[in-house]
Amino acid sequence: DPLIINSRSYSSFRKYTPQLLQNLTFRSEGICNSDLIDAIKHLQAINDSNKRSLGESVPINFVPKNKRKLLFDETGKLVRARWEECLFQEVEKSVHVGDVYIMGSTRFDSISHFFIPEDEWKSKREVFFKRSGLPSNGILAAKYLSTLITEEIEQFNQEYGNDGVSKIENGKLYPPKDETSSMNEEEQSKLNALNEIISQNQRYVSLIEVCIEVQNKIDYISCLNPKQRSLTPLEICEHIAVLLAYATNTGLTTMSTMTKIPIHCLRTIANTLDDEALKRSLSVLVMAMMEHSMSAVWGIGKSSSSDGQKFVSTRKVLHNVFSHKLRDYGTEFYSFVADNFTPFHSEVIECNERDAMYIPSGLSGIGAQVLDIEEHFTDTHGYSECTFTWCALSNIAFRPRIRDIHKQRLYCLDKNQDTGILKPILKGHYIDLDNIAEQWDRIAHYCASIEYGTRAPNIGMKRIVNLTEKNPLYRAMKDVGRIYKTVHLLEYHRNPTLRKRITRGLNKGESIHSLGRAIAYGKDGKLTQTTKEKEQYTCSSLTIIEAIIIYWQTNEYERILSSTDIETTILKHISPVSWSNILIYGEYVFDESLIKTR
Repeated sequence: DPLIINSRSYSSFRKYTPQLLQNLTFRSEGICNSDLIDAIKHLQAINDSNKRSLGESVPINFVPKNKRKLLFDETGKLVRARWEECLFQEVEKSVHVGDVYIMGSTRFDSISHFFIPEDEWKSKREVFFKRSGLPSNGILAAKYLSTLITEEIEQFNQEYGNDGVSKIENGKLYPPKDETSSMNEEEQSKLNALNEIISQNQRYVSLIEVCIEVQNKIDYISCLNPKQRSLTPLEICEHIAVLLAYATNTGLTTMSTMTKIPIHCLRTIANTLDDEALKRSLSVLVMAMMEHSMSAVWGIGKSSSSDGQKFVSTRKVLHNVFSHKLRDYGTEFYSFVADNFTPFHSEVIECNERDAMYIPSGLSGIGAQVLDIEEHFTDTHGYSECTFTWCALSNIAFRPRIRDIHKQRLYCLDKNQDTGILKPILKGHYIDLDNIAEQWDRIAHYCASIEYGTRAPNIGMKRIVNLTEKNPLYRAMKDVGRIYKTVHLLEYHRNPTLRKRITRGLNKGESIHSLGRAIAYGKDGKLTQTTKEKEQYTCSSLTIIEAIIIYWQTNEYERILSSTDIETTILKHISPVSWSNILIYGEYVFDESLIKTR
């Protein structure tokens, strides 16, 4: 048994556990784990008195019954090493699922401490429910959700058998292979002519010139200036150089060599940077793209997508873990892209971590506030049932494309519900509407706390999904998410247009990743930052440079096509995520005379 094997290294184990108990305070959620807390206090008392024996009346009720016999040796004596090892195994398990919490911890504090204050919730409650479009009363909300899932089941039964609708085989739903939408010869000819016009008239410029031109138009650099004063052309050049040093992953020293700007100037600016300033700078670019007349050809900011991009990390930073996909230690840049190709948020996460925990961070961040997102696309890693719940209460249609969709579990209200042809698929998977009605206000309170609370949204999501089915709030949030998940999957199975729209939205994010790879060329694309904070600077700077290139290319398209009469239906087939006419590599030469002062 692992318990016996681990106890053999007890001497190393004991070097750390006394300090851990001295510095962390464990408390129980309710009375269900009082035996575990008593055992922790018993061990603390033994440590304080420097005793080697556990003494009498040793608490063992916290130990699972199937492991209790392993605590004793052949003579029936309790082995301290095994008892202590088992104690910390149970502490780890209980903290992770939320039965025990650590006072003052950012992530593992009591679930009650993740709620915004009651007075604040009362002041925001009416506005929150009005924005969500859902009833504020729990009983009415349960009726609304009941009607929602019932109507979708009925709609699927009516459309079953039509072209493009999934088929039931061996008790599972299998979506058909959708035909790729192809252009007819006339449209293809117009698109070829359009690409030829762009190719002949586009300018070939360096990345420095692109950054300067966009700065002259919209001034994204002023957000990075903590002194809030007008910057000289030289200072603007220095700020752009720092952004490029992080974004290209070349580093400040190499950028100083490439630009002939003294290294101490770049370091001074880098020391004043913070991620909030970088996000404000990105929001300026997002706003400029939204106001651009041509961006509406691709989208009006109503939908978005998110996806992660993995990078190898040559240093074992605390949050970097081994990735089997990369076959090396690495990290992930999780980015959000609007339907008009504008990246509006990015975040550094562990490459093996579930992306779904970071959906609220992107959809409630500074960049998203500029947009009016009504629909969000993601892949399998970006989906969880609690994410469905948060998006529903934020009035955002959550549209994940889930791998092995035929294996996904669908739900109905109870065994008496008439589910028609879906009966063998939905049988045994039921929703507890009574618990939803009872917990409805707490669900909304928690979702509002994730968005408006002092903790990062991803921390709030991680805390709730780690709870067990014993917690009524967690059960209710999962059941609400299961309703919206079932509605989404049934619509996905019967609506080929929705499937194509999701794929199209996710493809926009993939094209941004290709651009990111081209920009972050330094050190063979391997991150060498020593802290997560520095990696976040690289991530945010890379997103800003991506947005700059996309905005500049949009301006180029507008300039080239202003004198031509091109149909909008053809324009939507070109993409501003293009860099073939931008020189990303080589020596960066700043011309201060090109910069407009404000």
